[in-house]
Amino acid sequence: MKRIIAFMFLWAILCSEKVSAQFTLPSDTTTYWIQNQQGVMIPIKRNPDSTIVKGQLLIRFRQGALDYDKLMSPYLVYYDIGPRAHHKGNQILSFPELPHDDTSHRGFPDSLRFRLLTEHFYFDSSNNIITDSTLRNFFISSGGFFLRRLTTASPVDTLSITRRGDTLGCDHYNWMLLNYDTTVNALLLCAALKLNFPHDILMALPDRNGTKFFKHPGDNLKFYDSCEVNLKRMINAEKAWDFEVGNPSIILAHFDQGVDYRHPDLGAGIGPSKHVLYGHQFYVSSTGSIDPINMNQGHGTPCIGIMGALTNRNATSIAGIAGGWGVLPSDSPGSQDLGMGCSLAILASGATGYKSAYIAAVFESASRSASTFYGTGVNVINTSASIANDGYSEPDLHGAINYAFENGVIQCGAMGEINYNENAKPVSFPAEYEQSWVIGVGGSRFEDAHPLDKKTKAQWSNYGFTMGLLAPSGDTQFGCTIAGPGLNYSTINSQSPTILDPLNEIHNPIYTYGSFAGTSASAPNVAGSAGLILSWFTRPYSGQHVALEPEDVYGIIKASASMSLAQTAWDTSNGWGHLDIGQAFKMLDPDSTKAAGRYVLYHYSFSNWLDSSAWTTDSTVWFFNKACSPVTQGNHRLEKYQNRTYLLNDLGRTAQESKYFAKVRSISKTISLDSIWDVKSTTPLFAWGRSGSLGEKSGWDFSQFNFQSGYSRVNDGTGGDTLNEGIYHSQNTTFTVVTAQYDVWAWDTTTHAYTDHIGHVPPDSMLGVNFSVFGKLQSSRSDVNQIQPSQKEELVVFVNSDRELVVDYTAPAWNIRSSIEIYDILGRLVVTYPNSTKVLGRNRFSTFTNLNSGTYVCRINNGTFTKSKSFQIVR
Repeated sequence: MKRIIAFMFLWAILCSEKVSAQFTLPSDTTTYWIQNQQGVMIPIKRNPDSTIVKGQLLIRFRQGALDYDKLMSPYLVYYDIGPRAHHKGNQILSFPELPHDDTSHRGFPDSLRFRLLTEHFYFDSSNNIITDSTLRNFFISSGGFFLRRLTTASPVDTLSITRRGDTLGCDHYNWMLLNYDTTVNALLLCAALKLNFPHDILMALPDRNGTKFFKHPGDNLKFYDSCEVNLKRMINAEKAWDFEVGNPSIILAHFDQGVDYRHPDLGAGIGPSKHVLYGHQFYVSSTGSIDPINMNQGHGTPCIGIMGALTNRNATSIAGIAGGWGVLPSDSPGSQDLGMGCSLAILASGATGYKSAYIAAVFESASRSASTFYGTGVNVINTSASIANDGYSEPDLHGAINYAFENGVIQCGAMGEINYNENAKPVSFPAEYEQSWVIGVGGSRFEDAHPLDKKTKAQWSNYGFTMGLLAPSGDTQFGCTIAGPGLNYSTINSQSPTILDPLNEIHNPIYTYGSFAGTSASAPNVAGSAGLILSWFTRPYSGQHVALEPEDVYGIIKASASMSLAQTAWDTSNGWGHLDIGQAFKMLDPDSTKAAGRYVLYHYSFSNWLDSSAWTTDSTVWFFNKACSPVTQGNHRLEKYQNRTYLLNDLGRTAQESKYFAKVRSISKTISLDSIWDVKSTTPLFAWGRSGSLGEKSGWDFSQFNFQSGYSRVNDGTGGDTLNEGIYHSQNTTFTVVTAQYDVWAWDTTTHAYTDHIGHVPPDSMLGVNFSVFGKLQSSRSDVNQIQPSQKEELVVFVNSDRELVVDYTAPAWNIRSSIEIYDILGRLVVTYPNSTKVLGRNRFSTFTNLNSGTYVCRINNGTFTKSKSFQIVR
């Protein structure tokens, strides 16, 4: 009866013509509380300027709620595949495989992409895709007009193959945008959908127009020697360029209103083999039109120019951080070609700031399907904007950021500028999300203008407990800002069209350089630097043989950051200090004669002999659904998928059923490192926790908003605080790594209490800790391959100098023959070695291999036992 009364109440409000179509947050700043890793509650402030978009909702449907035959139809028609695959109800049995991707194309062809994103699924016509007639009628009665796709994903894209060899559930095809009557209250419509259709709808949230692109206050024009001081004197880029200028296989993406890719410093074009590899527009109007990428864009163009404008184009151009040379440096005879620079990608949102456009951009750019053209597989996403002011309570945005992190994407976010008219500092998302997911970048002062405050926070830069580090942002008070495509204090601007021949009205665009400042300029400095680090780890001569995870890139950047004399550790104003990519490459220098060089990165993983604390008292916990995890309808339960376990949640019927009753305990491991490390005051050791790649067990974090991502923390490092992991380590090479495990009860609809015991999550059999060590090797160690973990890993894979593939692993049963499968970077099966298991326990398999240089994934599989690990071959 209560449910019927609630439904009638909501229905009456929804259908009332007097309901306001726009909801504005209260004028007073509202305080939210988040829980840090130690369980301490910390307040955050929400800005009151985020408004709901009229007539548009984001809806994530549950598996089977949509007609996948109709969703697949445009793909099959476009590729002329023929009859659709056989279905049993809404269960996908098999679909014809769409054409495979290749290295020269990113994403679906534009003609198909436009068709997919502009297709309207009307509820009262033949292309209705809602399988439940009751839900269909509700959409019609509550003012719904049509649904359209959020992304171009198809039901074939059930898996996303990550670059680190992992697989994630990919249900992007279940995300839709609902177009509805603007007189209907958005919040109440969302509540009614979740209340009455919990078996069809997993998430219903308003779209918001809260995006604020941070402005640049400068107007001075200077060039490299006089004003591009970010590169020369503030981040020490010239030293980094001695080692790396960017690898085209590394893709740096920038989200903005648009970018003028016609600028010569960006390669004067777009497409395969171009410096700007691709550009996609992610805003689709309610009428179904997709605008072209905005060219006259004075914000996106300088941002992406800082990241990767062509560095060595000519004497009057601007240098980007990862823009590349493309020719052999004259002062390095005989050295290897340093490369053409990182590739660039444009994620455009048009003139709007809709949250839905950003979520779509993150989903598509972070994905890379091994079976279709879906996804573009970028390595870095920079966002010099605030997408939301209340990101912690928006699981759609939070989930998209987590999805990119799970795919191994580096994410940089601008902290923004302080509005002194407000009582509290503004909150900027995604910069304010978890530091293992996104690195928040603040703005620094110009060192020559402030000799007493070298590389410290500019007065107007935002700050806070999620501050990662500082980077150059310009300082207009002292007459120097960032200009044109590639500088920080000078960067490219959009075109200034002039008439070349007035009689014939032939327009000749003249591309200019201008000033640019703000944290919008700071974040691209870090994104471009991340591109250099990622590129370096692909080089066979780098001495590095580890597949980087996002935490590793952030850790190297933090470990090499320079601090002012007054700063000795992380703080809220300056983070870990000031970006110094030159210092990072001084540390990565493989030359053993260099005093500060020969730092190597190594991954450790442990899952045996773990210590556990006592369970905490019961508490109510909200576990967010994985944004794209496999979805199972029915009761709460654990869903094991590959080597990850997800807790499915939020059936959506009541507030109680959206949460769990849980106890939590810490899981820890104390490790004494090998004697290979040379640790002293002049060459400190650094260590940080990481999520872990496929085949590495992990616990979860202690977050109140738990996305069930892998999590570990080096607990006794120094230099951080309760929210920021201390990465400096003492000289005794012994430390403790911690993670968390939950004991969970779900709401039982019969007893009306939290009595449905789920069990331990993650399960005891899947617990482990993962961490990275970044340090200098003993001089007697000639090769990083000599590093061995303190404890035998469950799977070790490498190729030795004799081209012998060696796989060392533990088999749980001798009578079940394990096969060894090798996959390439796109997840395609390359070779299988069947029946490789010889004995119960430790096995060693070896064979000659002629695989080319590159990154591969080795998977041991016998049906009940699966282990995977990435490895590299360097010829």
